[in-house]
Amino acid sequence: MEIELKAAEPDDAAKVLQLLRLLQAESSFFTIENFDALTVDQEADNLEQIGQTDDNLVLLALDAGEMIGIATVSKLDGKPTGEIGIAILKRYYHQGLGTALLDELIYWGDHFSPLRQFTLSVIADNTPAVGLYRKMGFKPKQVETVKDGQGTERKSFMMTLDLDH
Repeated sequence: MEIELKAAEPDDAAKVLQLLRLLQAESSFFTIENFDALTVDQEADNLEQIGQTDDNLVLLALDAGEMIGIATVSKLDGKPTGEIGIAILKRYYHQGLGTALLDELIYWGDHFSPLRQFTLSVIADNTPAVGLYRKMGFKPKQVETVKDGQGTERKSFMMTLDLDH
């Protein structure tokens, strides 16, 4: 398996949407608000705008050209903080891809972004993800309740990582 990581470009929009649909169907941990109404042109515009910033990132993981995972950083309004998200197709779980994506996000945050901190929300019973984030230095800051993809309320951890600049 030869995995390639690359920043998403506007030309990737259709495949990104296809990947997001697969991810949403596979996991109750993965949700995107107002996703069903998003068009390829809108996603291409989003990726174009993201590519012109230094405080937002969409990183894609590909296996032989097939999109298999995505990692994002979205700057929070008015703060030097980026919210991160990582999602991987189930058949690629437990193969180090989450670690590789998160490591690349942290490297980008430390070296190419003005952000000072990353934050994320993770469902508490998503043990592999919680373990990954802790391994990579994220600290739990608070416990909250969120709704998963099926609308079920679940316990979630808000975790943060201070970036090195």
